[in-house]
Amino acid sequence: MGLGPVFLLLAGIFPFAPPGAAAEPHSLRYNLTVLSWDGSVQSGFLAEVHLDGQPFLRYDRQKCRAKPQGQWAEDVLGNKTWDRETRDLTGNGKDLRMTLAHIKDQKEVPQSSRAQTLAMNVRNFLKEDAMKTKTHYHAMHADCLQELRRYLESGVVLRRTVPPMVNVTRSEASEGNITVTCRASSFYPRNIILTWRQDGVSLSHDTQQWGDVLPDGNGTYQTWVATRICRGEEQRFTCYMEHSGNHSTHPVPSGKVLVLQSHWQTFHVSAVAAGCCYFCYYYFLCPLL
Repeated sequence: MGLGPVFLLLAGIFPFAPPGAAAEPHSLRYNLTVLSWDGSVQSGFLAEVHLDGQPFLRYDRQKCRAKPQGQWAEDVLGNKTWDRETRDLTGNGKDLRMTLAHIKDQKEVPQSSRAQTLAMNVRNFLKEDAMKTKTHYHAMHADCLQELRRYLESGVVLRRTVPPMVNVTRSEASEGNITVTCRASSFYPRNIILTWRQDGVSLSHDTQQWGDVLPDGNGTYQTWVATRICRGEEQRFTCYMEHSGNHSTHPVPSGKVLVLQSHWQTFHVSAVAAGCCYFCYYYFLCPLL
């Protein structure tokens, strides 16, 4: 029998704030994955990079090249950026394949003690050359921080402000009540205030339901807030939005109540084939505070 799935986690934190930097923290995250099949480590690898939580670039396995994800990134950065990321990702992918190959070369053990022995093998592998590992670790941190600073200086983050689109809907709740939902979408940066008000006064937190601020997939964000009100009192309620120094209020629409109105939901499903497929995953986070 071969070794089971291998998961490696590497993360770094940098409390760094250059002069003039915004108070909002920024982060750059690299996800790299290599696979083995039938005892052989695959030559290719998977890679995706997130900037401030947004999909920023990915590695095209067919063309062996880093490519931007979204027009917002492509418009600001040029080919030199993708050439540099291609070179760096290729090198990191090679190192990760070597790590997986080393782990798979460890002595096979019975099923009952496989997980424990695998963990020991990984620890021993990292201790074989502690100084080299530590030096490489700090070098990766430095490279990540340098890339993040370069992206901030390019204006792909700091110079961009996209106002939200706000939409208010109403739906049937229970007899005599309706649910009103205020949605904000396509905004950047992600910091936003969205709340319901009655007669100009914000409702308490326990009477409102908020959605997470999630990526829209195009370099912007989306979120929502909902509350339940008595039918006939719609004119007393407004949705208040504040973003990047601007604010607005949005009334509850009149008219027919929707029979069904679903809140935004996001499902994350992942699966790994068992048996003869193994993977080694590298996660690197470089936040700039």
